[in-house]
Amino acid sequence: MPGNQTRALRRRSMRRQASLRNIVSTECCKLSCRAGLRSSKAIKNGATQLKNDGTICTHIKGPTGQSPVDLAPTEVVRNEEFPPLKMTGHWTPLGSAFMYNTGNTAEIRMSLDRPPAILSGGPLKDEYEFAQLHFHWGASNCHGAEHSLNGKLFSMEAHAVHFNKRYETFENCLDKRDGVVVVGYFLQVVGDDRTEDHPQFAKVTDHLHHVVEPNTKAELPHDALAWMKQGRCLCSGYYTYHGSLTTPPYNECVTWILFPDPIRITKRQAELFRNMKSHSGGCITANFRPVQGLNGREIFFGS
Repeated sequence: MPGNQTRALRRRSMRRQASLRNIVSTECCKLSCRAGLRSSKAIKNGATQLKNDGTICTHIKGPTGQSPVDLAPTEVVRNEEFPPLKMTGHWTPLGSAFMYNTGNTAEIRMSLDRPPAILSGGPLKDEYEFAQLHFHWGASNCHGAEHSLNGKLFSMEAHAVHFNKRYETFENCLDKRDGVVVVGYFLQVVGDDRTEDHPQFAKVTDHLHHVVEPNTKAELPHDALAWMKQGRCLCSGYYTYHGSLTTPPYNECVTWILFPDPIRITKRQAELFRNMKSHSGGCITANFRPVQGLNGREIFFGS
């Protein structure tokens, strides 16, 4: 009997500890979402590890339209009736572009002395104005992209963020289902140490040494986003679905457009991103969110 009582006490103690862990985890998740903290995380064995200041919810209880997702062919509804997808002004020879270390990523914005870059057509009913482009990467070149393609992982992912002109500002779009469009590009590291850098993408990476420290800024060539045009030419079409921002507060206001064929970059170019520092002083080694459930949503393929 004493042995049975001891085992029963141990089981009750383990249940209390598990319950306490669940409560702490839930409360931390709530606090993170309310604070809207933008922190870079290292993803390891499916867990989220703190990498910079604050915390982040990688999975949220409640919302069902979260991003990123796995772009699985079995979930795709082919649709060839979309009008042509148009990108105007993203690599115009006017004005300048600037890159910033936000403490979480490298972010590119256009100067105010150039015409706004506009995205239209495809699955979109309105015109969307370019706001910024940023990057996601991981601790290694094996996985740093947020979306996956039928389970395949990529080294990095670039997000060109646009807001609906009808709502005038990016902030006004965050509570609108059609408020934001993000155009995603996969980046894949190829070759060895002797491989030559991607020449167009070098217009970004050659300036990363100027923004190693957080809150720093560097001027880029006016056509620093010309590699996006190559990304479009590589692909016969794109995937599109409705989802969310992949950073807090995870608003489900995003139409995603993703080109499946990756842009090939070098090990050196990818490593330059991992040299950037966060607000806490450490290097930003990983800043991607893991894949979320599709939860019955449809993915379309437009060409």
